[in-house]
Amino acid sequence: MLLWSLLVIFAPVSGKSDWLTLRAPSAVFEGDRVEVTCQKKKDWWTVKTVAHYKDGDQIQLSDKVLDLSIRRAVLSDSGNYSCVVAATLGLFPRKETSGSVMITVQELFLRPVLTVSPFRPTEGSPVTLTCETRLSPQRSSAQLRFCFFRDGRALGSCWSRSPELRLPAMWAEDSGSYWCKAETVTPSVTKQSPQSQIHVRRVPVSNVSLEMRAPHGQVIEGGTLVLLCSVAEGTGDITFSWHREATGTSVGRKTQCSRVAELQVAAVQEHDTGGYYCRADNGLGPTQSKVLSVLVKMPASRPVLTIRAPRAPAMEGDVVELRCEAQRGSPPILYRFYHEDNALGNSSDPFGGEASFNLSVTAEHSGNYSCEADNGLGAQRSEVVPLRISATSSYRKDHVTDRALGLLAVPACAAAGLLIYCRFRKASGWSSTICLDCLYCCEAFHYWYRLDKKEREKERGKEKKEMKGGRKEREKDRKRERKKEKRMEGERREEGRKEGRKEGRKEGRKEGRKKEEGGRKEEGRKERKKERKKGRKEGRKEGRKEGRKEGKERKEKRGRREGGNLPKSHQFSLRSTMVHGGFCFKSKCGIESAMSFSN
Repeated sequence: MLLWSLLVIFAPVSGKSDWLTLRAPSAVFEGDRVEVTCQKKKDWWTVKTVAHYKDGDQIQLSDKVLDLSIRRAVLSDSGNYSCVVAATLGLFPRKETSGSVMITVQELFLRPVLTVSPFRPTEGSPVTLTCETRLSPQRSSAQLRFCFFRDGRALGSCWSRSPELRLPAMWAEDSGSYWCKAETVTPSVTKQSPQSQIHVRRVPVSNVSLEMRAPHGQVIEGGTLVLLCSVAEGTGDITFSWHREATGTSVGRKTQCSRVAELQVAAVQEHDTGGYYCRADNGLGPTQSKVLSVLVKMPASRPVLTIRAPRAPAMEGDVVELRCEAQRGSPPILYRFYHEDNALGNSSDPFGGEASFNLSVTAEHSGNYSCEADNGLGAQRSEVVPLRISATSSYRKDHVTDRALGLLAVPACAAAGLLIYCRFRKASGWSSTICLDCLYCCEAFHYWYRLDKKEREKERGKEKKEMKGGRKEREKDRKRERKKEKRMEGERREEGRKEGRKEGRKEGRKEGRKKEEGGRKEEGRKERKKERKKGRKEGRKEGRKEGRKEGKERKEKRGRREGGNLPKSHQFSLRSTMVHGGFCFKSKCGIESAMSFSN
């Protein structure tokens, strides 16, 4: 009976009991260290094996080790945990199972999500990548760091405390798969975001412009012309081409990953003048710029000076024309005239031809003359041309009319012959035959005079042409002055009318206010209208008077100016002069007679 009792007491036991308990932490987060302890009561039973189970599956079996240690908890560690202990007491075995404990591992932070801004980036535009996540409120003090990846390669310095990564510019080759990682510093918990595909779009070229660069802003023959082609927008490799407007032929071509390209044209010539344009294309369609006009300027060539005088040699009082011409050179060209390196004056030709300068010469104007051509690209000096001025001849009678000399020549000769005949007939009884040699002399003088008269007529014809040209210029100037005066007179009248209106309005307003204050609004309005009309009439009258006065003054000034502004070559001296000229002739009788004429 005693033996049976002992067998019953020490019989092996299997099942759940209070003899074995399981202890585990109540709050577990990702990355935490978890200790699951399997404890038995203190007694004489010896532990042989300990088995730990999770959700019914054995996860650990050890000899005499009652604890289960999880170094870094993850979400998958969540579940029901229990332990089974096998023990012995002498010859008697015992097996006990603990109660189950539910362990739930909480997320330390949410799985990150990668956001891209802008969502559809274009080439050249900046992009911001953001790794978005959130810490558990119970572990808000945990520190996170982030890293971004593209096609398996880390971007930048990888781990950073900032959840954002700014890419300054995205290009087509930057397209690909992007994701980010977030991890805690301690304990180390790492999570990766889902992958996001980023496709960078190209931007078509737009607003193509063509500019010219040249030293001092001018393209000079033989220099270098730089044409800059640029686009306001456009990404990727851009192909630039330059073309002539007249023929459409290409003068250059470049392909580069830049929005600006330049073309240099060395040693430009005059035939390079014309219109140019450029095209830009990045594979999404070409765009053309506006036409740019290029003017190649030529420096003035060495000019040639020619002197035109009415006779050779020129005499005092003659009008000499200095004519200067440069065969090549871009207009306008400024010509300067020099006498012994002393400036005489200048003349410009807006069309790049020739220029002339008229000079009424005296004996002091003898010497060397030269001219200079300058179009802003360098002055050129002509070769020296000499000019000799002769003194006035003794027989020239500038202030005696040709008709008077012609009428006096023959009677003078006849009177001289008659005087000789009478005087010698009485003295020596000379025959009554008139000395024909005297008449021959007179005829010779008259013949010489007629030749000289033709030359003088030619000179006067030239002077008349010059005077006509001067008259035409003066008439044009007068017409311009009259138009200007009319316009200014009209402006003055208009100003007078405006002032009169303003004054009338002011007076009308004052009177109207006074009458309105006295309760007579209607009468005040009528009076205001009357006052305005009066003011306008008076203002117009005053403006007309002022305009007429100023017009008269201007006409008087113009008359004075026109009277004293004639060119020197067209002014004549009105003082009375005496011109003396003499000639001598001989007869067979051996008599010399002198004749003189005076005016």
